[in-house]
Amino acid sequence: MRSGKFWHLWANPSYVKLISSKEKLKTLAEVKQAIKYAYLDEELFEFLQDPILRSSLVTVLVARWFPGRVKRI
Repeated sequence: MRSGKFWHLWANPSYVKLISSKEKLKTLAEVKQAIKYAYLDEELFEFLQDPILRSSLVTVLVARWFPGRVKRI
């Protein structure tokens, strides 16, 4: 699990070096120990506050990743 271009991981203090080393966390338990939280870029966070834009994004993502299922959402 790594940070993306629009989201970021905040490591627990004793795991900062591990996360910075880009070593892979292999289990959910390791992720829970090492990561305090994840956060979004400010621009994306602001974008998601608008219900119309958020709905549009959901539609685009569902259409892209689950073709033919947009009507179910």
